[in-house]
Order: sequence, then C-alpha cells, then structure tokens
Amino acid sequence: MKHMAMKEIPVDQRPYDKFEAFGPAALTEVELLAILLRSGHPAKNSLELAREILELPEVNGVGGLMNVSYHNLTAIRGIGKVKAIQLLTLAELARRIMKCNNEACRPKIIDPESVASLFRADLAFCRVEQVWLTCLDTKNHVLAREMISQGTVHSTLISPREIYICAMKHGAVSIILVHNHPSGDCTPSTEDMELTMRTIEAGKNLGIELLDHIIIGGDTYYSFKEHGVFK
Repeated sequence: MKHMAMKEIPVDQRPYDKFEAFGPAALTEVELLAILLRSGHPAKNSLELAREILELPEVNGVGGLMNVSYHNLTAIRGIGKVKAIQLLTLAELARRIMKCNNEACRPKIIDPESVASLFRADLAFCRVEQVWLTCLDTKNHVLAREMISQGTVHSTLISPREIYICAMKHGAVSIILVHNHPSGDCTPSTEDMELTMRTIEAGKNLGIELLDHIIIGGDTYYSFKEHGVFK
C-alpha cells in the first residue's frame, strides 16, 4: 500500500477531524491510537504507525496494549522513548482501572429501588424481553451485571442452571434477577413466578442466595421481595 502523508488523507478520514465531527465512539482503535501518538514518521503516518503497533504479535489488538514491552515498542521505527512511555502509561492506567474493584468503585445494592435504578436506563423502554443477572459479594456490592437471555417482545427462556453457571463464573455470594416487560405492565406472569421459585430452590443447594427478582416495566418496577415472595 502506497504511503500517504496525513495531509494527503481526505479530511473526513483524518482522526482529529472525525473526532471533532462525530466524537470518540465513532473512531476505530487504530484512529484512537493515532491521536495519542500525535505524529508519525517520514516513512509512515500516525495511522500506519498505530496499525503497526496493534499488529505486534504480543499486542494483536487494543486489549493487548497492556502486554507490550518497552523494548518492542522502541524497536518500531517512529516510536521513541517519549511515545513508548506515553503508551505504557496509558496501558498501566487501563490496567489499574480494570483492577478497580474495591467497594468505592462498585455500586451497593441497598433495596429494590437501587436495583431498579441500576437497570432502568437499559430496560425501561427495551422492546424485547431481557433477563439480567446481578452478582453480589458478601456486602451486597455488585461484582458483575450480565445479560443471560434475550427473547421476543413477549417472552424469553432461561433456566436456573444457566443462572447459576453465570453466578459461579463471577464468584457471586448472592444474586438478583432482573428482567423487563416490554408492555410496560410489570405484573409477574405465571412463568415469572415459576422461574423465581425454581431459582430459589436451586440456590439453596448451591449456597448462592437469590435475594430478589425485579421486573421493570416503563418507569415502574415489581419486586418479588417487597411482595412477600422471599421470606
């Protein structure tokens, strides 16, 4: 491929201009990295340099930036000491963000309303039924939120087995089920009640307690716990 200087690239394809026009979410990983690099080399522009970094065997994509070494970075023509340190600093920040799992970084479930608030933006007006699992630690801090099933506008299919496979994957001590009713009516169906009861029983055998099952419909919610299902 013929080398092109950045000024030869069409304006709407230049990373800085795309960022200003559409925001960071519209940029590819190569384009985002090119902006961080700021400049390239006489033989390669910043986009080409970014692509070369992401194609390193030890990197193989943006997630691998946390694995790249200073030696391998500086071996790339166009990456000097300053650029290498900047990239490794970025990788270390990303690593620390990922490890940020202390209580201050994770929401705590206090009551059914706090659960509903956590999911309302995602589920209140979702047009298909989704089932989400909230995995909690010993102090009811959220370990993970994961969608475990998605169905049609009317229903979705899920079993306690799938629920607890997900819970054990995240090391949950207790769990909360959350799903939506696209109709906006959050009254539980017979199937909702049956799933709740079967999940409670399965959890007793595994030592992982189902604390609640929340149904979200529009801006309202139904809590099985608040309605006396959980004793």
